[in-house]
Amino acid sequence: MTDIYKLTHITIMKKASILILTGLCLFLAHQGFTQISYSDMLHETSLKNTPQHRHSNIKWNSTKHDFGHLQQGEAMTHEFQFTNTSTEPVVIYNVHTNGTCIIPLWANKTILPNESATIKITFCAQHTGTFQNIIKVQIRNTKQAEILYIEGIVS
Repeated sequence: MTDIYKLTHITIMKKASILILTGLCLFLAHQGFTQISYSDMLHETSLKNTPQHRHSNIKWNSTKHDFGHLQQGEAMTHEFQFTNTSTEPVVIYNVHTNGTCIIPLWANKTILPNESATIKITFCAQHTGTFQNIIKVQIRNTKQAEILYIEGIVS
């Protein structure tokens, strides 16, 4: 009777260990996919502690640029210019792109009311074919990102 009890106890302990390890692996995998950077965490905190504005009140000269025909391996640059039309300073804190071949560059400074600034976008034509990419410009203390578009054909 004791041998059967020991075998049953060992089997239960093995199953419990496997279940605990599986749960731990799933928890750690989920943590890996939901990590945020320290600056994102600070931004989220600042958004909770400051009044939210619906729109950034900036006016773009153009929100879309067509690069036309590019050769594979070629890099082209375009500057999107905007003006702060609000009565408050504006700060761009991040620019997200939906492609790995797009490099955004912007000045890390406060844009005062009625002041203009640019966001430089460099597109590296790595793959042939038509491309259409979205660029999201995130402005501090706003709920919604500004959206810019680039497109073209790589041959």
